[in-house]
Amino acid sequence: MVAAGGVLLSARLLGWPGRSLAVHRGPFGDLPSALDALYELAQSEGAWCLEVMPDASFDDALKEAFSARNWQAVGPDRYTLRLDLTPDKGALFAGFESRARYQVRRGEREGTIVRPARNQDDVANFCRLMSERDAEKSLAGTSYTHYSVVGNYLLANPSRGVVLLAERQGEVLGANLLWRSAFRVEYLYGTSRKQKVSVGYPLQWASIMWAKDIGATEYDFGGYNPNRNGGPALMKRAFCRNVVNLSPRWRRVSRPTFFTFAQKLRGWIKR
Repeated sequence: MVAAGGVLLSARLLGWPGRSLAVHRGPFGDLPSALDALYELAQSEGAWCLEVMPDASFDDALKEAFSARNWQAVGPDRYTLRLDLTPDKGALFAGFESRARYQVRRGEREGTIVRPARNQDDVANFCRLMSERDAEKSLAGTSYTHYSVVGNYLLANPSRGVVLLAERQGEVLGANLLWRSAFRVEYLYGTSRKQKVSVGYPLQWASIMWAKDIGATEYDFGGYNPNRNGGPALMKRAFCRNVVNLSPRWRRVSRPTFFTFAQKLRGWIKR
């Protein structure tokens, strides 16, 4: 019987043979057994460190599960917004802030159309938009190749998620990538070009409707900063006010000497 699970990602440390392993928004299930098994795997793989980001509320029991196994909390608590999808479409829409309702209707009036990606060319458009955003904001860590792998995987496995494109007069102006986990759908990646037309709000509304139509009961906005009053946080808050406090990241280092030196070298390079 499977007790726990998670998607394990591997990354090189500064291009060296040493690796770090990470579980994004996981592991889930029986957390103690998952932590022990993951650390044993990390050691057998020769990884220098292992990081996890549990998709769970931060409480004393979770803290004890990590602390008792010599894991260290890294960074601040994480937050997200989660929308209950059980009300009907009309009730959901009525529950949004007036700004969200207005921008969704405005997008419809301006001819913004949101549709699923149909082929690899559509996925390539999504990847280009994400890469443009990352370059504009000097974001590192996620490559065009990564976006392409995930997008094409969903193209071949539509039950796991979808890439949604927002178009106006045939031009792709924005895109969202949604990931499905059982009865929850998570907004994983998304961006839109700065235009006079409304794109971001119609994309989120279409994303929520896609999640509801496939039978999900919860829509996760993929992270939220309660201290921000503009940008994505402002838009997400217009759709949902249900804030969920998630656990911080946790790290366990298996090769302290190598990992500490790599961290220091990374800091010197960034100066």
